[in-house]
Amino acid sequence: MKNSFWLLFWVMCTYVKAQTPVEISESQSYFPVGGEQVLFLEDKAHQISLEAFRQIPDKKLSPSPRQYVNFGVTTSAYWLKFKILNRTGKSIFLRILNPSLDTARLFVYSGKDLLVEKNVLSTQPEVYLPNAPFSLPTSADTLTCYLRVFAKVPCVVAMYVLPEKHITKVIFDQAIPDLLFFGAVLIMVLYNLFIGIATRAKVYFYYVAYSLAIGLATFFFKAYPIAILGKYHGIINDNFAVIGSMMPICLSLFTIEFLQIKERYLRGYRLLLISIGLHIFAIVVFLLGFVELNVALYQPFTIFTNLMVIIVSIRLYKTYRPARLFFYAFLSYVILSSGVVLMFLNIIPITLFIFYFLHIGGSIELTLFSIALADKINLYKKEKEVAQRKTIELIQEQNIVLEQKVQERTYQLKETNEELHQTNEELHTTIELVEQERAKSDKLLLNILPTEVATELKETGKTEVKYFESVTVLFADVKGFSALATKISPQALIAQLDETFTKMDEISLRFGLERIKTIGDCYMACGGLPNANKTHPFDVVLSALNIQQWMNEEKKRRNGNFWEVRLGLHTGDAVAGVIGKTKFAYDIWGNTVNLASRMESGGEVGKVNVTEDTFNLVKDFFEGNYREEIEAKNIGKVKAYFITRLKPEFSEDELGFEPNESFWKMYKNL
Repeated sequence: MKNSFWLLFWVMCTYVKAQTPVEISESQSYFPVGGEQVLFLEDKAHQISLEAFRQIPDKKLSPSPRQYVNFGVTTSAYWLKFKILNRTGKSIFLRILNPSLDTARLFVYSGKDLLVEKNVLSTQPEVYLPNAPFSLPTSADTLTCYLRVFAKVPCVVAMYVLPEKHITKVIFDQAIPDLLFFGAVLIMVLYNLFIGIATRAKVYFYYVAYSLAIGLATFFFKAYPIAILGKYHGIINDNFAVIGSMMPICLSLFTIEFLQIKERYLRGYRLLLISIGLHIFAIVVFLLGFVELNVALYQPFTIFTNLMVIIVSIRLYKTYRPARLFFYAFLSYVILSSGVVLMFLNIIPITLFIFYFLHIGGSIELTLFSIALADKINLYKKEKEVAQRKTIELIQEQNIVLEQKVQERTYQLKETNEELHQTNEELHTTIELVEQERAKSDKLLLNILPTEVATELKETGKTEVKYFESVTVLFADVKGFSALATKISPQALIAQLDETFTKMDEISLRFGLERIKTIGDCYMACGGLPNANKTHPFDVVLSALNIQQWMNEEKKRRNGNFWEVRLGLHTGDAVAGVIGKTKFAYDIWGNTVNLASRMESGGEVGKVNVTEDTFNLVKDFFEGNYREEIEAKNIGKVKAYFITRLKPEFSEDELGFEPNESFWKMYKNL
C-alpha cells in the first residue's frame, strides 16, 4: 500500500499535460490558434535551428498566455509549436494577420514526415501574400506546425484556421471595415479638395494631405499594396515608414494653418516646426538604410508631435472657438490609436475589435476636422457681418444726426412767429435745401456705386460681396502723360486727362460697362457686372475699339499733340463688392483683374491686346491676329492677340468700329 502511494505521487509530479490540438470542424467560420494551444521558445541569439527546436520537450516550452500571440517589442526571434486536427475531411487554410513580420517560416509535419516548408512573411520577394490564407495539407492525422517569427516592430502573431466553405465570407467580412474606412477618407479628400480649389485656402490642402496620409498608412499597414500587386514590391513596401512619418508632418502643417498658431501662439508654432524637422530627420535616417534606428525614433517623435498638438489646442481652447472642436477631434484619435499601440506593446490583450480602432479614430477625427473647417468659415462670415453691421450703424447714426438737425431747425422756425410770412418762407427754404442735399447725396452715391449696389445699400443697409463666373476687365493706360506734363501747365494737363476719362466713361456707359476706378493715368472698367450677362466680351471689345478710334481722331485733330493709349482685356471669374467703412468704393478682385492688367502693360500703343480666352469668345465677330506668348508677372506665359476691327459682314462703317444690324441680331441671341 505504501509503495502504491509513492508510485501515484511520482506519476502526478512527472505528468505533463499533452499539447491540445486545434480541432477544425464546419461548425464555425474560423478557429483561433492561441492560448495553451501554442507553445513557444525565445531565441535571443537567433541560433536555434528547426531540428534543435523539435528535440526540445513540450514541458520546457511556454504556453501563450493569450488567445493571440504577442511578444511586444523585442529583438529576439521566437519558435512556435501548435497542432491542428482536421475533422472536416476537406481543405483547410491557415491565416497569419501581421504583414509587418520580418521573418515567418512555417514547417508542417505529419508524424516524422515534413509536408510543408514555406515562407509566410511580407519582407522577401518569394513570400506568400501577407494576411492571405494558404492551404494546409489535407490529412486525417494531427498536423504538427513549427513557426519561426521575428519582427523589428512589435512582434504579433495573430493566427486562425478557416474551413474551405467559410474562407470567402470571413475574408470579405473582415475587409468591409477597411473598405468603409477608405471610402470615408476618399469622400473627405474629394469634398475638401473641391472647396480648397474653389477658395484657394491652404488649410484645405493641408487637411487633404493629412487625410491621404492616414488613408495610405492604413492601406500599407493592412498590406493592400502587396495584395493588389500580387507580389512583394520593395520600392513600395519598404517605404511604409516614410508614409507613416508623413502623418505627423501633415498634422503639424494642418494645425499651424487651421489654428493660426504663428499669430496666436508663437512658442507652439516653433515647437511644431521642431516636430516637422524631427520627422524629416527620421525619414532621412530610413532612406539612408538605418531601418532599426528609424523604428526606434518614430514612436517618440510621434508622441512628441501629438503632445505638441494637444498643448497648442488646449492653450487656444478658451480664446479661439475653432480650437475646441479641433481638440476633441484629435483627442478621440489619440485615445483610440493609443489602444492599438498598447495592444502591440503587449500591455492589453489583442482583439480583432481593437484592430479597427485606427479606422474608428481616423474616421471620427477627419469628420470632426471637416466640421471644424465649416465652423471656421461660419465664424469668419459672422465676423464679417458684424463689421458690415457696424458700418451700417455708423451710417444710420449720421442720418439720425442729420434728421435731428433738421428737426431742431424746424422747431426754431416754428417758435419764431414774429413774422408769419417770413417764417414760412424760411421753413420752405430750409426744406428745399434739405431735399437738395439729399438729392446730391443720392446722386453722389450713384456716382460712386453701381445703381443696383447703391439701391441695395439704401434699402437693406448692407451689401453682399458677389462672385461672378465670367466678366471681362478692361485696362487703359495713357502713354505720353509724363512727356505732355513738361509741355503744358498742370491745370491744362488735368483738364485734358479729365476730358479723356470723361469720354471713356461715355463710351463705357454706351456699351453697358461699369467704370471701376481710375488710378493716376490708368482707367479700369468691367463688363458683366453688377448684373451678369453673356454679352460682356463683345461689349468690352466694342468699347476698347471705340476708345481707340476716338483717341486716334483727337490726336489727328490736334496735330499730334495728344497722348496715346494701351488697352488690355481678359475674360474670367472675379469677386466684386463694396469695401470701406466710412468711404465706399466698388471694386473687383481676382486673377482676371491681374491678367487684364498684364495684357495692358504688355500691349502696344494704339492696339487692343487681349488674352486667348477673350479672343476665342469674340473671334467669330471680330478680326484679330495672334501676337505671341507674353510673360505675365507671377502668372507665366500667356497667349495674346490684337483685335483690329469688326468683321466686314458685321460692320456698319469701313473702319469696323460700328456694328450693323446683322451684328445686333446675332448679339441678341447670345
